[in-house]
Amino acid sequence: MEKNKLSQKLTVNLGSKIGTQRYIIGVFFILSAVFVYFVLAKPLAPDVNTTFGTNISDRSIQIPDWVFNSKASLEIVAGICLGLGLYQIIRGFRKATNLIIAGVGILLVLGFLFWGAAGGSISFTGMLALMVVRSVPITIGALSGLITERAGIVNIAIEGMMVASALTSAIAGSLFGIWWGVLAAILTGAALALVHGWLSIKYKVDQIISGTMINIFATGITSYIYIKFLQSSELNQPGFFKPYQVPLLHKIPVIGPIFFDHNLYVYVMYILVIVLTIALYKTKWGLRHRAVGEHPKAADT
Repeated sequence: MEKNKLSQKLTVNLGSKIGTQRYIIGVFFILSAVFVYFVLAKPLAPDVNTTFGTNISDRSIQIPDWVFNSKASLEIVAGICLGLGLYQIIRGFRKATNLIIAGVGILLVLGFLFWGAAGGSISFTGMLALMVVRSVPITIGALSGLITERAGIVNIAIEGMMVASALTSAIAGSLFGIWWGVLAAILTGAALALVHGWLSIKYKVDQIISGTMINIFATGITSYIYIKFLQSSELNQPGFFKPYQVPLLHKIPVIGPIFFDHNLYVYVMYILVIVLTIALYKTKWGLRHRAVGEHPKAADT
């Protein structure tokens, strides 16, 4: 009897919490619609257009630029957000909630683009291509964090490892060639990871303290060496990997220049995302890796 009452109480509390989250998300969508309409759309003149440039090179098939009425486009964005907010409050999207939140985020970004480029133009394809390039260090750092966190390791030293690796890569690449720079970066990251593990495992140092120490050390030493030796120096000329166009794919309008006309690092990022996702969730190694971090006692058996 008591178990039934406890179960009913937990069910009621869980339902109440889910209902509250549903209303909060719905209200957020509605407020987003109000912001887009009154702050971004209403001040614009009805005849103002926004132009999205779709061609960034003459190697891809040329297609006409996309021209939108700025005010009407923002009103459509506001209307979609309003509709999604009302539906979320009345019925809720349930399992699709996270996907809808991501969609609203994209709509808000588009809204700011319509507003920011109103009366002018913006290289839409070029902006997205640059976004892909700039996402490489963030994605690689996130994958590193994913691997360590799944194994039960708190590694906040990722930034320090990447900064130190960039320094040694620049120096080694300038002296011996770009591939030696890549090797130096890998070895530097591995060495700092070894220090992190050595302090955490052998000397039982708190992982947060160990990571903070590595970050401070890496930031300090790289700043000193850069200011002292690398400004306007031959030691800071490692070179660059040239862009490689994926045959056929790079000719696809809009999509081709964004995803398939980059250097080696971008393609390595694509491969790492796919390989690590499959390895973590579809292989025995991934199961064991996650078990060690999430349930070490079960892994021991």
